[in-house]
Amino acid sequence: MTRFLTALTAVLGLGLGIARADDADPKKLEEQMEKILEAYNKDDVKSFYTGWAKSVEAITTEQVYDALYKKGAKKELGTYKAKTLKFRKEGSLLTGDFLVVYFEWEFEKEKSGLIGVNFAKEDGKYKLMQVQLSKKK
Repeated sequence: MTRFLTALTAVLGLGLGIARADDADPKKLEEQMEKILEAYNKDDVKSFYTGWAKSVEAITTEQVYDALYKKGAKKELGTYKAKTLKFRKEGSLLTGDFLVVYFEWEFEKEKSGLIGVNFAKEDGKYKLMQVQLSKKK
């Protein structure tokens, strides 16, 4: 019985290890977000929407950018301070075809906040679906 439990534990542990190998790399996601936030700072709509999923193509427009980011977030938060983005493990889900990832940040008018990002796997790469900027409460 002990051998069976030891073997079962080894198999389950190995199986979990294989599943974990499919986790998204938070460093790569962070790099992707740095590029998006650089475009946000420049109000470069075309670059901002580079790397977004095809399924959300209808909302990747200048009008949506202006409403949510230029006239919304930028007015309240200011510009992003480059290289202050930090992956937050708490609440983030890095496994599967749809990810929820949180980053902590620093902006010109706010010293700390949270970015919630939804990613979808498309053509073997994680593409953005939503970026939500918020102050820490």
